[in-house]
Amino acid sequence: TGTGTGTGTGTGTTGTTVADAAFAGTFRATQVEINATRSSGVFRTDISDFEAATGIYAQPRGTHAPLSSFGIALVPPAPGNADVNGNGHVALEMTGTSGTQRLQVAVDRVNYKQTPAGVFTAAAAPTANVYVHVTNAAGQVANVVLNAPTEPVIVSADFAIDVSQKTVTIDLDRIIRLAKAKAASDPTATTVLTQLGQTGQFTGTYNMNVTFSGLTIVKGSASAPTPATGAAITVTGANQPAISGSGLKGKYSVETLPPGV
Repeated sequence: TGTGTGTGTGTGTTGTTVADAAFAGTFRATQVEINATRSSGVFRTDISDFEAATGIYAQPRGTHAPLSSFGIALVPPAPGNADVNGNGHVALEMTGTSGTQRLQVAVDRVNYKQTPAGVFTAAAAPTANVYVHVTNAAGQVANVVLNAPTEPVIVSADFAIDVSQKTVTIDLDRIIRLAKAKAASDPTATTVLTQLGQTGQFTGTYNMNVTFSGLTIVKGSASAPTPATGAAITVTGANQPAISGSGLKGKYSVETLPPGV
């Protein structure tokens, strides 16, 4: 079982560390996408807005999580004459700028593929483990491990800005919904996880990190790109090494409004 530094634990087996197989080629990040999994539509903005001192704000809450999804729009590398494959870890962390609140999620194997026709896909492997850690304002903790989740679209590359780009999207609503189901027998963990989707809970400004260990990502103009480096993320209670690599660091302010408002 996963354990933490508060009251409340989830269930699941942490398993062994999964090795990355880096995807060959460089991706250029162009935009951040929020709530792409909502039926009401996606919010897109420049990376500089996410990285600014004020960050991103005034977006609807998710149903189960403070935001339904987070994605980075990428221009994939030019395709070659054969399929290109790789896999890596995907991790996201939200830490309140005040107080103890924290949300961490990690998927330990996301498979990437690009065909000679230029079609790029991303999906959690059938054998992947998903690690979830949440600490609420009272210091209560939920740690849940989802072993071999039945819904690989917790990570996808389905939302394109145009035909030249794909957005690698982390479906936070789906992950937290699955975590709540897994932790249903633990009252404290259930309370902590449920609070993520409630108005009046998990609000305010968060430092946000998103890291992809298996991809090389740059940002900026095509003519003068700079490395896009995510902060190393160690998911509390996962008993796994820190996840480091390409990604983005910024700020996100969570609204008190109910989902869809």
